[in-house]
Amino acid sequence: MKSFLKTALVLAGMIAWGAGEARAQINPSTSSLFPLSIDAPGSAGVEPAAYNARATDGSRVSLVGYMPQSAWSQDAVEQTAPCDALESCDSSKGMWYGSLMALAMTRNRAPALWTTTASNDPLDLRMNTQNAGADWAGGGQVNVAYAWRGCGGPAVAFTYWGLTPMNGSASVSDITGNPATALSSTIGFGSTLINGLPASTYFNNAQEQAIWRRDRTDNFEMNVQSGTYTTGNLQVAGLMGFRYFRFSDSLTYGSASFGNSFTSNGGGDAAYLNFQCHNSLYGGQLGAILSSLMTRRVTVFAVPKVGVYGNTMVDLQQIYGGSTVNSPVSYFHTNKTDVSVLSELDTGVTWACNANVKIICGYRVISVTNLALADNQFGAYNHVEQSGSLILHGAFLGFTWLL
Repeated sequence: MKSFLKTALVLAGMIAWGAGEARAQINPSTSSLFPLSIDAPGSAGVEPAAYNARATDGSRVSLVGYMPQSAWSQDAVEQTAPCDALESCDSSKGMWYGSLMALAMTRNRAPALWTTTASNDPLDLRMNTQNAGADWAGGGQVNVAYAWRGCGGPAVAFTYWGLTPMNGSASVSDITGNPATALSSTIGFGSTLINGLPASTYFNNAQEQAIWRRDRTDNFEMNVQSGTYTTGNLQVAGLMGFRYFRFSDSLTYGSASFGNSFTSNGGGDAAYLNFQCHNSLYGGQLGAILSSLMTRRVTVFAVPKVGVYGNTMVDLQQIYGGSTVNSPVSYFHTNKTDVSVLSELDTGVTWACNANVKIICGYRVISVTNLALADNQFGAYNHVEQSGSLILHGAFLGFTWLL
C-alpha cells in the first residue's frame, strides 16, 4: 500500500509538472477586426502582449502575469524563414490598422423561368433564365480601423468592398428553316406594339432568342469591436455595426424575327424585354471575431455576421425594339420596401511576415433573403415581386498592416 501511494504521488507530481510545461508552450495572440489576427508574442526576453484576458473569476488580468514570458523561444521559428522574428504589440496606446484585399466571387444559380419553346410544341422547352448563369467577377476590399489600448482593445472599423459586374448569357437559334417549327416565347405580350408591329412578330415563330444577365454588388460597413477575450489559444471579440448592401440584377430577353438576326437591319428586326432590379439594404448587424494561433506565424479565423435590414427595392421594366432602347414602347418604374435578412461568414488564415504586416486569404459566403430578382419579374407587370434569395461566395487574398 505504501508503495502504491508513493507511486501515485510521483505520477501526480509528473502530471502537474507536465501540465505546467504544456501551458508554458501556449501563448495566445490577440484578435482584432483589422487585421483579423494580431501579432504573436516575441522571442524569449520580450514580454508578450497582454490585452483584456479574463481570469477565472471573470475579472480582467494581464497576460504577463497569466502566461510565462518565455512561452515562445527563438527555436520555435524556422532559421530559414524569410521574415523577421515577430515582436509583441504595444498595448499602452491606440493604433491604426488597415488592409487591402482582392476578391473573386460569383452567385448561386438564379431561378429558372422558361422563356423559349418550339413553335409547334409548347412542351419542347429550349431556353430558360437559369441558362444565363453569372460568371465569376473580380473586386476589391479596403478596411481602415482604429483600436484603443493597442491591438486587443476596443476598435472601430470602416469597410468597403465591391465587385465588377457579373455577366452571363445564353442563346438558341432555329435550325429547321421553317417558321412553323421555329422558336416561340412563353411570355404573353397581349396587344403590345413594337415599331408599329405586334410583339408576337418578333417573339413568336422567331429565328433567334437570347438572354443577357448583368449583376453588380457594393457593400459598406461600420463596425464597433469589443475588447478581445482569451481562453487558451482561442481569442474571441464581439462586434456590432451598420451595413449598407446594394445588389443590382439586370436581365434582358431578346428575340429576332424569322429569317433575321439581332444585328440585321441595324437591329430593327429584334425586340427586347428588360428588367432592372435594385435592392438597397440598410440596417444593423451583430457578429464575432474568432481566431486561434496555430504556429508562431499562422492564425486561423472565422468572422460570422448576421443582421435584419430594411430593403428598398426598385424595379424598371422596359419593352423596346432594337433601335428604340431610349424610347421604349412600354416603361414601368415601381418600388417597394420590405425586410431582408443578410448573413455573412468569412473563414481563412493569416501569415505574419513581421510584427506589422500579414498576408490574409480565405473564403466568404453571403446569404440574403427576400430580394427583388430580375428572374422573378416576368409575370409582375407594374409591381415588384420580392420572393428571391441570393448567395454570393468567393475567395479573398491580400494583406493587413499595423501603423
